Amino acid sequence: MNVARHAADLIDAGIAAESRGDPAGAERLFRQALAIAPASARAHMNLGIALQAKGEFSAAAAAHAEAIRLDPVLAHARYNLALACVAQDDFDKAEKEFRAALRLRPEFPEAWVGLAEVLESKGCDQEALAALEAAISQRPQYAGALFNLAVLLRRMGRLDEAEALLRGVPEDHAEYANVLTALAATLRDQGRIEEAVEAMRICVERAPDSGVAQSELLFTLGFFDRIGAEGLFAEHFWAGCRAEAEVAAWCTEFPNPPDPDRILNVGYLSGDFSGTSVALFTQFLFERHSRERTKVFAYSSTPLHDETTARFVASADAWRDLRALPDAAVAKAILDDRIDVLVDLTGHTSHRRIGVLAGRAAPVQMTWLGYISTTGLTRVDYRISDPVADPVGLTESLHTERLLRMPHSQWCFRPPEGALKAAVSRDASSHDFTFGSFNQFAKVTHQTIALWVAVLLAAPAARMRVVGVPRGTAAEKLSGMLAAAGIDRSRFELVERVPLEGYYRQFARVDACLDTTPYSGGTTTCDALWMGVPVVTLAGERSMSRSAASLLTTAGRSDLVAQTPQEFAAIASRLASAGEWSTASRVALRARMAASPLMDEGRFTIDLEDLYRKAWREWCAARLSTGSS
Repeated sequence: MNVARHAADLIDAGIAAESRGDPAGAERLFRQALAIAPASARAHMNLGIALQAKGEFSAAAAAHAEAIRLDPVLAHARYNLALACVAQDDFDKAEKEFRAALRLRPEFPEAWVGLAEVLESKGCDQEALAALEAAISQRPQYAGALFNLAVLLRRMGRLDEAEALLRGVPEDHAEYANVLTALAATLRDQGRIEEAVEAMRICVERAPDSGVAQSELLFTLGFFDRIGAEGLFAEHFWAGCRAEAEVAAWCTEFPNPPDPDRILNVGYLSGDFSGTSVALFTQFLFERHSRERTKVFAYSSTPLHDETTARFVASADAWRDLRALPDAAVAKAILDDRIDVLVDLTGHTSHRRIGVLAGRAAPVQMTWLGYISTTGLTRVDYRISDPVADPVGLTESLHTERLLRMPHSQWCFRPPEGALKAAVSRDASSHDFTFGSFNQFAKVTHQTIALWVAVLLAAPAARMRVVGVPRGTAAEKLSGMLAAAGIDRSRFELVERVPLEGYYRQFARVDACLDTTPYSGGTTTCDALWMGVPVVTLAGERSMSRSAASLLTTAGRSDLVAQTPQEFAAIASRLASAGEWSTASRVALRARMAASPLMDEGRFTIDLEDLYRKAWREWCAARLSTGSS
């Protein structure tokens, strides 16, 4: 028998089994080939591919390494080893192997795409851009590369180019639902919310079983000023009912001892344990939680880890990196840890785990902070808020959860390093009273622009500076709307998104900020107050329309909270008529904020633990009343 020919036949049969969706059968055939031809680099490489399909990345990497040892010029083995390294977060090794594969085979578009993904993870966007362009030059209709390029361009703020690429992907593309989601996000970034909503509705129709698509639609609707609070709740409730119908209960009876006073296992579920705005309001908690009252578990779907992630890891009692796992595996980890109170920090935003919540992975489930609205899930018991963001009697009917209110604010702000060093002085080069906006551009709705126009008409000597405006279509549209409303072009300045250090410097060029509606500012409001800049806000009917109102009230500036558009214009024009907001005033506002409950980390942590304890005691009482213990 020709051993080499027989081994080759077994390998071909294994590849055929893989194509039929039989990885176990493929692995068996590859191992048979190795039994008779242990020096076959091709057999080792294909065994590695089969192991990768099963999620056995360490074993897969070993198989690919052996293939490379036997045949150092086997480009595909180096490519597949790089993929296995990516799966294990070894990005340095992955980059090395992708580059080695490309040296052996420069015409290798898949390797260029893989290299681009690694470079993006390292923050090397320009190099990633070049790698994707190389892939597309070799395969112009490479849909995956075109999609990745569009996503990268969107993150780099080149929204018009990203939109053009996404619209060029054919509708029969296998991942077209992802294309629509990316297109909606790009349109949202441009402030074209109605078009973004339309794109997401088409996506939900095409992929009705996609929880990601449904969550993206709900998230986008939060920016939409043409849907009322009741309509927004109805969308969430319908989606929540569907999600709960599709997920079986992870546990039918929790074994957690119903002792109301014992140390609680508190789990935080999030995709934002990194340098995101959510971290500014949560990192201190991990450090300050009383270990006599709570044990802190972190369940992370955070895609990329950074220095902030490392600090979360160091301060948690238990860290679970679950980003690569399905919802069922995440729920199992939570159940195995016997979590008493599970606190979701993500809601329907990116890297969400709605499926985990829909099946109930803990006796008590809460949502807080990352998504200022209802989840729509009846199995999430509570949403943490405060008396201003959700006044008693105003928004209860807009939630499937019960509202638990913190005594002051649902936020407690720890300024990032850059903000701590930033001076609060006013830029002396400008003498005109200048209003500013720093909120993400998706929040700049038609209603928001109408508010700003009313202010500028009421204060004809004032100017407006809008920071974070995407270049191209978005900037042109906003300029056109302001000009059409009678605001001379010399009175407003549109500034592109700037790096963090430059962002804080921009506050020195404005005297007061004008908030957005119906999606109010959260982090940006805190940034403005910390930089000594007052913020005028309109308290709306939705929870997310009252974030700035809550923050201002907690910081002792409720006088800046308007209840009507007319009052908004009056407050703003009064600030403008008072003249330049002096450096002394800025220093005083920062000091007031620092002394307020908005930055009292110790008090906030105790208050939050008290809410957890209250909810836990209610569960214990209900459990004991049923006679089960």
